[in-house]
This record gives sequence, structure tokens and C-alpha cells, in this order.
Amino acid sequence: MPGTIAYNNAMAFFQAAQKRLGLLISSDELIAPQCLFLAGVFMMCVFQPLKAWRYFLQALAGCQQLPFLAPENQEKYRGISDGSHPRDHAIDTLQQAVYWSAWKSEREVRSTNYMPDFVNDMSTNIYPPFFPTPPAPRTELDTSADPPPLTARMSAGMMELQAQHKDQQSFLEAMAAVVPEHEAQVNS
Repeated sequence: MPGTIAYNNAMAFFQAAQKRLGLLISSDELIAPQCLFLAGVFMMCVFQPLKAWRYFLQALAGCQQLPFLAPENQEKYRGISDGSHPRDHAIDTLQQAVYWSAWKSEREVRSTNYMPDFVNDMSTNIYPPFFPTPPAPRTELDTSADPPPLTARMSAGMMELQAQHKDQQSFLEAMAAVVPEHEAQVNS
């Protein structure tokens, strides 16, 4: 309760700890996301959910470098390991506990405070409100018979020219000779 001796002591200790939290941002040790997560828990205990949410987000950012999240380690952490790389299950469990605790807490605070979120499904093409929605494709034109885009045709032509010429100088001369043709295509 605010105003009690225990609350005042807790706030004094937390303020002292906050002075050291900045050092954790650049740390690659597991202690960094642990401390940031616990700072978020403390902020929830003193009813400051927005500050807690920021700490949970920072804890998640600190967890991104944990080995179990690396794509090359996913087989190992799913139990499909060939046994050639021994694992320390205690460290693995601790890393995963910090990550999932921070993730769960961040999602809970986000949902209870109605904070904006990005859509997870990339196929929906819904953009955040500060980006304009792209124009809808023109459906009145039949694009099935369209030739390849100009840039694709030009690129293919350059690759073909390069294959036809043995040295750099003759290739550049041939490129210079077709520039007027390409300029005419662009201008038409």
C-alpha cells in the first residue's frame, strides 16, 4: 500500500535498481531479460501496467539472442538432436522460462489495456493506421496476356548481352549501343 514503510522501502530499492537497468540493454547475459522481466512484475505490483508493459517488451527484446530461439537450434530444442552437441537442460529451461514468462506477461498487459497490435497474418494486407492502404489492383484489365515488365525485359537483355561478349569492354560497348532502344521503350 502506498504510504506504508514496506512500500516506501520497495520503491527506494527499485529506484536504486532502475539506475542500473540501463546497463542491461547491451548485455548478452540471461540476467538482463530476467531483471527487466522482474522490473515489469514490480511495476504490475504497484499498479503501473504501462511501465510494466515496457519492461516486458525490453525483456523480450533481450531474449531474442537466446540460443533456443536461433533457427539453427530449433531441431536441437525440439528433441531431434543427433546427440553430437550436449545440452545443459537447466540453462535451457531457465532461458525458456524467462522468454515465455515475458511473452505471456506482455500479451496479457497488451490485451487488458487495449494497446494496438500488428496483425500476425501477413496475407491479410492490413497495414498499421499510420501507413496508407495501397490502392486496390485494377481488375478491369486482363493481365494474363501482358508481356513481362520492362525492367525484367531489360535485365534479361543485359544478361543475354553479357553472355555473348567475352570481355568487359565489348560488353560495355554493346550496352551503350542498346541504350537508345531502351530509352525509347521507357518514353513510350
